[in-house]
Amino acid sequence: MIEPQKGATNRNDVIIAVLHLIQGSLWPVLALMAAAVIYTPATKVLSTLPHIIEKAKEINMGAFSIRNDENRLPKPTPEISEKIRMMNETSIEFLLKRDIEHTYYECRKYANGNYDIAENHVVDQLISIDILRKLPPAEGYPSYCYNTKLSPIGVEVKRYLINLLSAQIKPS
Repeated sequence: MIEPQKGATNRNDVIIAVLHLIQGSLWPVLALMAAAVIYTPATKVLSTLPHIIEKAKEINMGAFSIRNDENRLPKPTPEISEKIRMMNETSIEFLLKRDIEHTYYECRKYANGNYDIAENHVVDQLISIDILRKLPPAEGYPSYCYNTKLSPIGVEVKRYLINLLSAQIKPS
């Protein structure tokens, strides 16, 4: 009897290998076809979504809804409007975190890096536009430290921002 050569394959092995190759390459082809079919409608939906949301009167998200009704929004005074235009996202967030009545202790120890330099820049900006008032430090504290407190207009801006947010969000 003749022994088959090592490494040689019979026809069945070749057919099985070809079927595995086709099967393995079929899913990427199907995925590309599905993506091509879905791409155009999906891009249309995604491009119109901001316009739909912009025109929507109310968007429900779980237990809350956001209202988009300009008539319900509080109107700022010209002075509050001017102050808000001078602020950026970081300074608005910083202002919203500050307590209205509290006096904060600020230090400028740049050399050893113990204090947050980025926060110092926000404090400087809010002092420059009179949202925060710079007060002298308590007796016995170093000269690079001082106190800050919201100015009267700073309190008004904070209250306006809170009222603005409250007017847009309500429990569902």
